[in-house]
Amino acid sequence: RYSMAEYKLAEKGLPIWKEQLRSAIEESKKNVKNLLELKEHLSENFGIKMKIQNKNLSFLHPDKKNYCRGAKLGSAYTREGMADYFERKSKMPKERTKSEKSVSKSHLPGLKAIGSGIEKFAHKIARDIEKENIRQRSKIIAPYMPRQKQKIRERER
Repeated sequence: RYSMAEYKLAEKGLPIWKEQLRSAIEESKKNVKNLLELKEHLSENFGIKMKIQNKNLSFLHPDKKNYCRGAKLGSAYTREGMADYFERKSKMPKERTKSEKSVSKSHLPGLKAIGSGIEKFAHKIARDIEKENIRQRSKIIAPYMPRQKQKIRERER
């Protein structure tokens, strides 16, 4: 789910910092084997600080003052979600794709290069707005729907 502030930023076409965090973390997860390596990789390549606590993971975007817990980014970014990911990754056979072979550690994109994911996010917002419009229209039509359904059922009999 996205907050109202994120929707407003997307409508204005501004980068969404949580989306940047998610993108950087996803990019880093491909190149590391555990949480400690993830912490180092995020710090070195993206300037994102990461705190590993008893139950939580927290991330600090370079442009922000406060940490953001992984749960606010999504269930895949919690400590349990990351542990599950690394466990599954360790069980998978080691096979690299062309895209992984072509990316070297010295040439990883910075946080700005990953971008805000604004196109995908804007498309999702447009779908959500359309769904909300349909819900609003159905509320207006809803009082008439039971009668229509009843008439259809009578015709079917």
